[in-house]
Amino acid sequence: MADAAQRRPHPTTPALNTGRMMMTRFLIMGVVFLAMNVSKMFKTDKDVVALTAETWPQYIAEHPYQGKGPVANRSPCPMLNTLANHGILNNSGKDITKKQLIDALTRLNLGPKFGVVFTESVFWMYHDKNSLPDWIGQLSTLDLAQLQKHNAIEHDVSYTRQDFDVAGDDSSADPNLIYQFTQFANETGYIDLAQAGNARRLRELQSKRDNPDLVFGLFQKFAGAGSECALLLNVIGRNMAVSVDHFNKFFKEERFPDDWTPPEENFSFVRLSKATYQCYQSWSNSKETLAKEKQIEAAQEKVRLVQQQ
Repeated sequence: MADAAQRRPHPTTPALNTGRMMMTRFLIMGVVFLAMNVSKMFKTDKDVVALTAETWPQYIAEHPYQGKGPVANRSPCPMLNTLANHGILNNSGKDITKKQLIDALTRLNLGPKFGVVFTESVFWMYHDKNSLPDWIGQLSTLDLAQLQKHNAIEHDVSYTRQDFDVAGDDSSADPNLIYQFTQFANETGYIDLAQAGNARRLRELQSKRDNPDLVFGLFQKFAGAGSECALLLNVIGRNMAVSVDHFNKFFKEERFPDDWTPPEENFSFVRLSKATYQCYQSWSNSKETLAKEKQIEAAQEKVRLVQQQ
């Protein structure tokens, strides 16, 4: 028995775990390195600069709201849809080039690094299906409708869109969910970080109840929901808060509000990462329950009855 015990191999789990931890660290370091240096890898147009509170009014006057046009080709992202609705991206939503997308994001003070990384990721993620093998071929141009691909950029537990497996549509905002989000506003008409966390917690509970095929892992929580919250509160809104008025304009009408301007400070990867983590913490720590859903539905019904009178 003693000989058998001596021959028994030692557990290897700690070594495997250590190896995995080291590999994870190297991967994280690699991603950070690429994020910080990617603008050196791809050429950007030096003549395209971020618009300011002074230069934005003239620019947007030259790009009035056009709507979706005769063919609705839109994505689950209200900002990209808004850019197309104003003709900053192709109004058709089709045949968008890398340069057009990078330039548009740069003008909104989301570049050049963020704009380049986002654009390159999208053009690789939604690769050319005609290439062999298909994962090698990068898109030459992008149609916004391609972003409707489930569990890529689009994700479950959206603030304003039903899960794809619940509604079968991830490109159209749900008016009821838009109303639900606005009911988390404070008395001044703003949704701050804490209330955005409560709103996300409620959506997560709804998805867990309604969607047996729910996918909401770490990637979806950080790269999807977390970054969505960070951009909402700092680009559509400011300083981790968004007004109900601006929220409705972007999400219901998908247009730039008359009094909106691009953020003054460049939304860097450092700011995005910090805000994304803050958003994740806000809904992880939220104590919101499904009882809030009933309260909101009751309030919505009162509004409906008043409008009928």
